[in-house]
Amino acid sequence: MINLFLKLKSWQLFLIIVLLPTVLFLSFGSLSVFSFSIYSLHLLWIYSIANFFSSHLSPKPKYLNLSFIVSLLYIIYYSFYAISYLQGSQGSQTTFLSHFSIQLIFMVAFIYLIYQAAEGIRSAELNRKVFFRDTLTDFFCILFFPIGLWLIQPRVIKYYNSKEDIVNTEQKSSA
Repeated sequence: MINLFLKLKSWQLFLIIVLLPTVLFLSFGSLSVFSFSIYSLHLLWIYSIANFFSSHLSPKPKYLNLSFIVSLLYIIYYSFYAISYLQGSQGSQTTFLSHFSIQLIFMVAFIYLIYQAAEGIRSAELNRKVFFRDTLTDFFCILFFPIGLWLIQPRVIKYYNSKEDIVNTEQKSSA
């Protein structure tokens, strides 16, 4: 499933991430279903990039899976929070503080995930250890999804296909 996001062309990925949630919204009429699906698919795209390119990073990212799980749990939490907010329930001071704390933890995990994806792409392209200034453009492209998708995905496909060709060649030569 995760490799599927690496193989799709930019327009196919855009349609899946935008069209599928729109169809779900029109079917169920729920804004929380729409936001949950669009954020989840965007998160899966980022995670698939970070996970695939993590093999080029030294040392390997320690908290990649944890940051993905924390981000996914926040999306689920946010969907339920949005439902209760839209139904008119008023939160207390404690609710605000807990929501703020959860939001802060999510932001750290999400930024870490985006950074790992950007660092992995740039490291694979340059074939060396990269610094934050090297990954800044990719970081913001991934962060601002609709625009960045068209710039990042062709590079991901190009590298993914080249790695797949190497694996296929090695398998044929060993057979």
